[in-house]
Amino acid sequence: MPEIDNDLLSIQEARTLATAAHAAQKQFLHASQAEVDRICQAMAEAGAAAAERLGRMAAEETSYGCPEHKTL
Repeated sequence: MPEIDNDLLSIQEARTLATAAHAAQKQFLHASQAEVDRICQAMAEAGAAAAERLGRMAAEETSYGCPEHKTL
């Protein structure tokens, strides 16, 4: 059985994601200002909702900083 090359898999994943992002960007060009505002608001709300969890994860991973400060 052949060995799986994780480096090649990650390169392919990056290529696939970049292709998907490019397709999404083409669609986003036609978005109205109201749609852009709605998307930006949703992104800000998602970031705020995840800030505490992500701050805790970052502090655990790096052993650096205070999780509470990372939510600011």
